[in-house]
Amino acid sequence: MQLMTLLPHKIAVMSIELCSQYGLAADQLAATWLGFAATNSHDEMTLDRLNDFEKDTLNKKKKKPANRSGSVNKSRKIALPTFKATTIGDLQADEDLLLTYGASPVAASKFGQESRRRTELEESPLARDGNLTTAVEDCTAPATPRNLLQHYKSSAASSPNISHLSPCVAKPSQRYSGRSNSGAVVSSYGSAATDDIRTRSWGVLDDTYVPQFNTVSDGKGKIMFEKLRDTAEVQEDAIMHMADEIAVAFGGPDCWSSLDSPSNERVHCIGRVCCDSVGKLNSASVLLEGSRELSAAAVTRLDLSNIELYALFPGQVIGVSGVNSTGKCLVVDEMVAGRVPPFRADPITIAQQTGPVQLVIASGPFTTSDNLLYEPLQDLLNTVASCPPHVLLLLGPLLDANHPLLLEGSVTETYQAVVNRVLSNVATALVKCNTEVFVVSSCRDVTSSSVYPTSPLTRPPSLSPRLHLLADPSLLMIEGVVIALTTLDVVMDLGKEETCVSSPQDDRLHRLVHHVLAQQCLYPLNPPPDHLCVSPTLLHSHASLNYKPHLLVLPSDIRAFVKEVHGCVTVNTERLCKGMSGGCYARVELRPPTEQQPDRPDVVAAVYRI
Repeated sequence: MQLMTLLPHKIAVMSIELCSQYGLAADQLAATWLGFAATNSHDEMTLDRLNDFEKDTLNKKKKKPANRSGSVNKSRKIALPTFKATTIGDLQADEDLLLTYGASPVAASKFGQESRRRTELEESPLARDGNLTTAVEDCTAPATPRNLLQHYKSSAASSPNISHLSPCVAKPSQRYSGRSNSGAVVSSYGSAATDDIRTRSWGVLDDTYVPQFNTVSDGKGKIMFEKLRDTAEVQEDAIMHMADEIAVAFGGPDCWSSLDSPSNERVHCIGRVCCDSVGKLNSASVLLEGSRELSAAAVTRLDLSNIELYALFPGQVIGVSGVNSTGKCLVVDEMVAGRVPPFRADPITIAQQTGPVQLVIASGPFTTSDNLLYEPLQDLLNTVASCPPHVLLLLGPLLDANHPLLLEGSVTETYQAVVNRVLSNVATALVKCNTEVFVVSSCRDVTSSSVYPTSPLTRPPSLSPRLHLLADPSLLMIEGVVIALTTLDVVMDLGKEETCVSSPQDDRLHRLVHHVLAQQCLYPLNPPPDHLCVSPTLLHSHASLNYKPHLLVLPSDIRAFVKEVHGCVTVNTERLCKGMSGGCYARVELRPPTEQQPDRPDVVAAVYRI
C-alpha cells in the first residue's frame, strides 16, 4: 500500500530513472523496494533511502550475472560481447572501451553507469523542459550523476571560469588558501637581497622576439621509428664533437688513441661513460665506450684509484689519460669532463635609456593536487597584472598527466578543453598589460607528446597574439640576451645517477649545473630514467648548447636557488604547486652590461613564495 500513495515529485523522478537504468518494470521496482524496506525497517521512501537502495540492492543485482572480476582474475582475458542489429542499442560503449584499455571491471562499470545516467538526465523530458534542476535540487550527494548537472549550473552561476567543472574537481583547496608565507623570499642573486624588484612598473619592450631556431615539430624526428643506425650516429657525433672541443687539453686534434690498444706508455682516449650493470654507477663499475672512428666502438673499464676528485654520470663524454697495459683496463691519471662553450658573439642591446628588462618565471604544475581550479596560477596572474613585467615565462605542465583527479577519472570534460581554458584565462588576465607570455610545453602535459624533446602545445583558436607556445626545450633571445630553458628536472636526475669524489668545500648544485654546460646539452643523461622517454635524434638536434646562455632556467623539485655558474646565471624556480601547498616563482631583471663584463648582462634575480 505504500507505493499506491502519491509520491513526491522528486522521488517519482528518481524512481523512473532507476527503472530505466536497471531495466526494471514498475512492479519489479516496487517488489524489490518492499524487500529492502522490510529488511532495513524503513516505513517511508526518501531520497537518501533510495540512494542506499540503489547502492546496496540494485547495483549488486546488476553485477551478479556478469561476474567479470572473477573471469579477469582467472584467465586474465576479457571476453567481448557480440551484438546483433536488434541488440546493438544495449552496447555499453564507455564501459567496454575502458575494459579494452585495461581498466578494472569495477572502475569501468562505475564510469559507464555515471555516463549513462548523465546522458539520460540530459535527454529526459524534464531536461528539455528546463525543470531538471528543480527535480533534483534537494539531493544530498553532490558527486553522483543524479545531481551532477545541478552542480554544473550552480558552479557556473558563482564563477564563469569553472562552468564546465564537476564538483569533485572544483572544490577550493583549504591547505593552499591557509598558507602563511606568501611573498617570502626563498633565494636571491645580485642586489635583489636589498632591492625589492616586485614593485616596479615597466614600459613596453619592442624587440622581444623568438629567434628562428629549429622547432621540434619540423618532422625531422621519427618518434618510435628511429633506426639503431641513426641512434648510433647521434652518439658518434656527440663523442667526436667533444673530441674536437677538448683536444687542446691533450696536445691537439691528433692526440687520441684507441681504447683497446695495449700500451705501456701514457695514452689519451675519449668516450662515453657507461655502467657495467643495471643499477647506480659507482667507482668500480665505470666503463668507457669509444667512438667507431677512433676506437672501433670498443668498451674499456676505467681504474679511478689515481684520481683524487671526479664526478661522473652515465652518458657523460670525457677525455682521459693513463696507461692501458692489457687493453682491457685503463688506469686513469688525468680526466677532462667536457668543455663549457663561450657566449654568443651578438651584442647585448639593453640600454640605460630604456631601462632594464624584467621577467617573471614559473614552472608547473599550476594547480593543487585536490582540484583543477588553478588557484596558484590565478594568484600569479594577479601579481603579474599588478606590476607587469616585459616577459612572463610559464613552463609546463599545464595539466599534469599524473594529477590525481586525472588518474581517478574524475574530470568530466576533455583534457584539451581544460588546457584551452587555462590558456584563455592567462590571456584574459593580462589583456590590459603589454607583457609577452611564453608557454613552454612539457612531456608531462596530458595533451602533448610524452617524448622529450616535446613539440609545442596545440594553439586554440582566437588566442591573443601576445601569447606564444614554445617547444621543450627552447632558446629565447631578448635584446641580445640568450635564455635557455627546459621543463625537465635535469638537476634531480643527474644528482640521482652521479657518482663523485669531491672536496668538502664543493658546491653540489654548482657541480650539477656545470655538467649541463660542460656537456653542451640540456639533458646529457644517457640512458634516461625509466619514467622518461627521450628521442636521441631530436635531443641531438634541439637540446644542444652550441654557445653558453646568459640565463639558464632549470626548474626542479629540490629547493629553489639562483646561482652563477661559469658566468651563466642559473635559476631554479621550484614548482608553483607542491601537492596541495603553494610553491615558488621567480622575478629576474636584466640590466645593461657593465664595463668589467661587456659580454653578459647584469642580472638581478629573486625567488618568492606564491
